[in-house]
Amino acid sequence: MLLSKAHIKLVQALQQKKFREEHKLFTAEGVKVIADFLRSDLVCTHIFANEDWFRVNKTKVEMSVSLIQVSDDDLKRMSKLTTPNKVIGVFEIPKPKVVSPKEQLTLVLDGISDPGNLGTIIRIADWYGIQNIVCSTDTVDCYNYKVVQATMGSLANVNVSYANLVSYLHETKVKYIYGTLLDGENIYKQKLQLPALLVMGSESHGISEEVAACLTQKIKIASGNFNEHSAESLNVGVACAVACSEFLRGVL
Repeated sequence: MLLSKAHIKLVQALQQKKFREEHKLFTAEGVKVIADFLRSDLVCTHIFANEDWFRVNKTKVEMSVSLIQVSDDDLKRMSKLTTPNKVIGVFEIPKPKVVSPKEQLTLVLDGISDPGNLGTIIRIADWYGIQNIVCSTDTVDCYNYKVVQATMGSLANVNVSYANLVSYLHETKVKYIYGTLLDGENIYKQKLQLPALLVMGSESHGISEEVAACLTQKIKIASGNFNEHSAESLNVGVACAVACSEFLRGVL
């Protein structure tokens, strides 16, 4: 199949959330990300790749996928990255799965606006075997191309859904709902209980008051630096990794 203007227009349109929602499709770029997605349950509709990628990978793609060989210049036109990759894939957005309260740990994200941070958190969830992330409706779209790239393929392994967090937390049957706040109890001195929900807020605003009111326990990652000029806080991705490690200590 030859590359058409309609193909280029579709890939470029999917860089915007409204068109991703309209078409129920998203894009991904890069040899590793595409390879991981093709091995997953995600449904691929199109692959646009240069000759180098085709030479190695053409036989690995299912017959139902539209394979289109393109030039590096074409990839540059379709890509949002500063340095385009060898391959761009178009995938169907999967329907969110029902979040089970039986999971050991579920991440709940309140107002995470930075795509890189969300992508990092999805990778962290994948690393620790956390299957579900529930996001507030003002959290960045997980199919934003920057988020997809930052997950490095982990998006295929983690179920990300969006909800009104206050309603979700009120309705959940999980007994323990923890949240990271500056006035919380030292996480290293707590007997953390599972199954649980772990709520993380944005670096700039933290957890909203409405969501904080739903918590059963406030925790914090205590600093080991007692200098008054030390860092005020951790990057939310780093904080998430530390907290997950503490919750799953002894479980993994």
